[in-house]
Amino acid sequence: MDKDICCLNFKGLFGYIEKRFGTEGVDAMLRHAMGDRTWLIPNKNNPASLEPVTLTHLTDEAYWVSNALSLALLGAIKKVVPGPHPEQRAGEAAVLENLSKRDLFFARVFGPMAVAKRAARINAKFNRTKDVAIVRVARDSAVVQLHYKPGVRVTREVCHWNLGVYMGVAKLSGARLLQARETKCVHEGHGCCEFEFNWQVPGFLSRFYRMGLRFLTKDLIAEYEKTVEDRDRLIERLTESETLFKRITGHTSALVSIHDDQGRYVYAGQSHIRMGYRPGELIGKSSLTMVEPEDRQAMTAALEAAKAGRQAKAFLNYRLRDKSGRCRYYRGAFDAVFRPSGALDQIICVGEDITALRQAESEKMAALTEAAESRKMALVGQVSGKMAHDFNNILTIIMGTAEINAIECNDPGAKKAFSLIFQQSRLGKTMTRNLVAFAKDQELKEEYFFLNDKCDLVLDLLGKDLKEIEVERHYSPDIGEIKADPGMIENALVNIIQNAIHALSRVAHPRIAISIRGEAGDSPRVCLEIEDNGCGIPERFQERIFDPSFTLKGSRDKSGAYAPEIKGTGYGMANVKKYVEQHKGRVSVWSKDDSGTRVTIELPTSGHSPCRCIAEEEPAEICASEKRILIVEDEEAISRIHRSLLSNSPGRHMVDIAETGDAALSLLDSHRYDLVSLDYVLPGNLDGMDLYTHIRKSDPDIPILFVSGNLEFIASVKELKQKDSCMAHLSKPFTNLEYFNAVNRLMAEDAA
Repeated sequence: MDKDICCLNFKGLFGYIEKRFGTEGVDAMLRHAMGDRTWLIPNKNNPASLEPVTLTHLTDEAYWVSNALSLALLGAIKKVVPGPHPEQRAGEAAVLENLSKRDLFFARVFGPMAVAKRAARINAKFNRTKDVAIVRVARDSAVVQLHYKPGVRVTREVCHWNLGVYMGVAKLSGARLLQARETKCVHEGHGCCEFEFNWQVPGFLSRFYRMGLRFLTKDLIAEYEKTVEDRDRLIERLTESETLFKRITGHTSALVSIHDDQGRYVYAGQSHIRMGYRPGELIGKSSLTMVEPEDRQAMTAALEAAKAGRQAKAFLNYRLRDKSGRCRYYRGAFDAVFRPSGALDQIICVGEDITALRQAESEKMAALTEAAESRKMALVGQVSGKMAHDFNNILTIIMGTAEINAIECNDPGAKKAFSLIFQQSRLGKTMTRNLVAFAKDQELKEEYFFLNDKCDLVLDLLGKDLKEIEVERHYSPDIGEIKADPGMIENALVNIIQNAIHALSRVAHPRIAISIRGEAGDSPRVCLEIEDNGCGIPERFQERIFDPSFTLKGSRDKSGAYAPEIKGTGYGMANVKKYVEQHKGRVSVWSKDDSGTRVTIELPTSGHSPCRCIAEEEPAEICASEKRILIVEDEEAISRIHRSLLSNSPGRHMVDIAETGDAALSLLDSHRYDLVSLDYVLPGNLDGMDLYTHIRKSDPDIPILFVSGNLEFIASVKELKQKDSCMAHLSKPFTNLEYFNAVNRLMAEDAA
């Protein structure tokens, strides 16, 4: 913004508007003058910083505005001041508002001419748009010309304003019967604006008295003028300083306070009201009145250092507790003020409330931690899924080979060894299920079974680890069947009981109690409780029991609650919760440090009539025999086991094997098969899904059994099964009996 006109020119105008029409009049005038435009002005203390023009700027002589803004302000006068000549009326009144008593005194003593000349000098100092020339002066008249500088725009409102200003000057200087008119105007083609003034001449005695008074009081007036000017300047500076100080301390969000050399309040800013204290209420009290006890030592040390002259400034973080007891966090700057003797006089404190900042930083760190944990979990999921897939193939071979040899072997020692291998490989199956469950949700394969049978099976599997532990079983006779995925429930039971075994590793008399009971009602349920008297879980960790990767074993066992060789993955209980909730059940944990842990699982009963399921050791009813089956499997050991299982009694099926997708296509084109056993991941250009699509184009009804633990396939198999009733899925690893039954079941459904 150009610096054309000093804002001193508008001080009297806004004073008159406020006195005559109130603050509403001032607001209305500014609103009409500014319009929708934002006028920017350099800050007087920092010229490089621009800020929107306000009333404060327009009444401060340190600021200058452009001619354009001046025209807008004078043009807005008629929106507030009524009458035929509002600008002239406002100009006359503004002169009176802008003059001090000293100025008024001089105007009365020296008369219109002296005042007019002084006004011309003031104009030259505070208005850069025009030059004022007094071209004719007489006892009772004068002519004043206003010569505007090139490029300066002038409006009628400006002419009326200037005429009013000079009429006001003449009236205040004692002119009587004043007449004024504009004899020339730039709007009429003249080179300047000219004003002619006529007034009545005072009588001889009045003039003689004035001349004598002027002579006698010349030196007195000069001294008075200087004294008053110095006083006004000092008052103005003090007023500005006080206003600035009040503005800073009254409108800042920081706590501003001043303390004496003993640490007592001598001043408290208005912002202390937010802490529940009136500023005057703290005067004379200790600076530690609101400080938390734990933070007082640091403040006292800083005060003592300042008193000893060792420290002039300190930055401290501390907590304040307001009158209501709420705690807030602050970061404060403490500046020591010293006397000329070097002794401490006062301490100025400016404290900034950082409670919200700390909260935001805490939330940011929590979000970053959560994001990092999510990325870690995603990576672990990818790695664990790949590991599980590869390990599943190995387990399938081990389980299948051990199972067949345990059945066919006649040597009791070898038979026992193969049975042990088979049992331990089933535990390995549970471990891979944990990895797969962590990486991807699995499809439920629900069957009817009794929960106590599954508990007995898991206890047998873990028999070696339970040798030194007393196991109590309390099974209620009214337990109903549940309809659930037996593999998931078995996995959950293994995880819980293994945790109990680990928790008992340092207990002198270890005990595990398992109870199962039925709960009647609108929603009948089976309730399972597994309780141990082990080390328990500290209360501060109990909310994290079901968090993935959370464990207190191994390197995280800070209290020595577990034997050194015991390690934990942290995924067991997370998967238990996932399995139970997939079955619309509930799981809860009670634990007390050094007393034990109780895990409670509630599952809905099936409503199915009680009957015992076929034992896993008994083969399913044979639904088909002497069928032609194609096994597509790249692991030769797995395909050899499955061909032996299907081709021998009781099935006696004809079995072909293809290790690649291309080999399978050749066999499919040359033979007609009653069932295809299909792995998802195959070497070469064709995978299991490609083969499935090819088969379905020519035969939509042939039974297809997908045999895969691949996570990508597991994620999509549920949707695929909904579209294709002639397709089933068996996730690796599995027992030979599970595979045999799955094949027979699928062919039976096809026959039906």
